[in-house]
Amino acid sequence: MTLMVWFVSLSFFTMAGGFAEEGRDAAAPSVVTGSGPGEATGGAQAAPAAGAIPAAPTVVSRLTEDGIHDPDNPSLSLLQEPAQALSGFPRDMKGGVDWIAVLDQGLIDPRADLKGEGSMDVLDLDILMKNTRSMPFVRFPHKSHTRWLDCENCHPDIFIPKLAANKVNMNEIFRGRFCGNCHGRVAFSVYVCQRCHSVPHAGSPGVWWK
Repeated sequence: MTLMVWFVSLSFFTMAGGFAEEGRDAAAPSVVTGSGPGEATGGAQAAPAAGAIPAAPTVVSRLTEDGIHDPDNPSLSLLQEPAQALSGFPRDMKGGVDWIAVLDQGLIDPRADLKGEGSMDVLDLDILMKNTRSMPFVRFPHKSHTRWLDCENCHPDIFIPKLAANKVNMNEIFRGRFCGNCHGRVAFSVYVCQRCHSVPHAGSPGVWWK
């Protein structure tokens, strides 16, 4: 799987269940809706086994403590510490880097290839996932992800690009599958619920995060 830099998210998201495309025009991205079982279930699921759900992650780890780099490598000191590299970036409510704000403010300019000669193939396609029980619906924006990621970052290894092929639920995400491959690791925390559950409906609470 190809990773661009080290902040990886998702692209071309498909969930289990039947999807129907809503109206599309030049002023708004197309929206695919889903309502099948296992599409994106909410807080009413049975809890996973004890110890399966991780605690909220720390914001930034030192290179010697991140579980990725070899702390005994004498060359490790040549690398910049993440806390220093990210010190001027905007943050979200959990203290993590708000990468969309970083992009919007022009603080980074992701390359489409190693030489920086290509351009990103941005997909302006939202998917609205409605099988969320008492939680607001999930709106997945391809545009936010494809501004810096290629489709192969997620397909087909993380998400099978086929309708009803991905049995996504919060238990799986908490265990590091599907969205959890990136969110809570290199993308925003899975504990900032409203970043995904952003579309209230008749059976959910209203907007509580503004």
